[in-house]
Amino acid sequence: MRYAGNEEDAKDDFQECIIQVFSNLTNYSKVRGEFFAWSYKISRNTICARLRKQKVKWDELRNEDQSGMYDLPNVENHLHVEQILSYIQQMPIGYRTVFNLSVFEQCNHKKISELLGITESSSRSQLSRAKVWLKEKIEESKQIAYEKAII
Repeated sequence: MRYAGNEEDAKDDFQECIIQVFSNLTNYSKVRGEFFAWSYKISRNTICARLRKQKVKWDELRNEDQSGMYDLPNVENHLHVEQILSYIQQMPIGYRTVFNLSVFEQCNHKKISELLGITESSSRSQLSRAKVWLKEKIEESKQIAYEKAII
């Protein structure tokens, strides 16, 4: 669900991942690693391949700071994990994909650029924009919680 924008796309991705895992079972070797890690990598690559085929328009930032200086705000108790995951699912697809690969998969920008067929600078800019986008959503949520507390 982190990569899909909705449940329907997530189900399609899941089905395609299962097909790819079963199609490649003969390539699996217990000597090279655990089945879960192997199937997880196939699944990630399958989803990234779908995104490449969609020809997502990856925005390139030019002459803007890409140092990753945008830190996420402290998430206070009023935000639940489900709410944060919901925000991630609402992100534009480019932001969401790079954010997931960077934050949850811990891929560096070189790996992300290889997986998605984009430049490293596009990966950096998408991550920076995703962080700003998520920070704004969290700040909005804080403001709403504050306003409710006042009332």
